[in-house]
Amino acid sequence: MIQPRFEWLLPPPLALPPVLAGFGAPVATLLARRGFARSPAATAREFAAALAGRPELHGPVRELTSLYERVRFGGDPLTSAEEARIAGLLRDLATAPRSPS
Repeated sequence: MIQPRFEWLLPPPLALPPVLAGFGAPVATLLARRGFARSPAATAREFAAALAGRPELHGPVRELTSLYERVRFGGDPLTSAEEARIAGLLRDLATAPRSPS
């Protein structure tokens, strides 16, 4: 039996700003290099919450997640100040101390 196609009912995919497009993988890579690997089953919010004991990571990841969700799911555009803030948060994560082994 042929399945009816209902794609026309869905809104068009949201084009993310370049600063957010694919940001999840770079953030996960930055954190994994610092000893904080994200479980494949964890949502971005769950992963951010798991970093609560490391404020230098928790704050930036929580803020990045919030901005991403607002743009991706709320459709709100980023301001130029927010784009600059994202770049700064990514720099903060890149220079954060590694997890004590």
